[in-house]
Amino acid sequence: MEVLLGAGAPADRQGALGDTALILAASSRGGESIDLLLGHGADPNLGDRNRKRPLMWMVDTQLHRGFDTSANIAPLVRAGARVDADRAALMWAVRGVGTSFDARRPGGERRRRGRH
Repeated sequence: MEVLLGAGAPADRQGALGDTALILAASSRGGESIDLLLGHGADPNLGDRNRKRPLMWMVDTQLHRGFDTSANIAPLVRAGARVDADRAALMWAVRGVGTSFDARRPGGERRRRGRH
């Protein structure tokens, strides 16, 4: 990949679904690839045809279930990835969390739906 980028391959070329190399790296937990692409000018805010951006792919808890992707999030944010764009990355981060936490309050009583 480094040879291709060094030879002038565009870091932001989009495929048929709008995916970029950075999106593919983010969706496959490719930390070194993310750093390399960002170093060659990849746009951290360029989304696919569904407007899902690299940061959203990186924090998708259902896609990365069981993996800690926090180290790969920082380079995207430092490169200017918008954390407030469209469907916020935070929403993707907590999307699968609701099924992994017990819905009980600290004292053991169950929470009622619709009440806090």
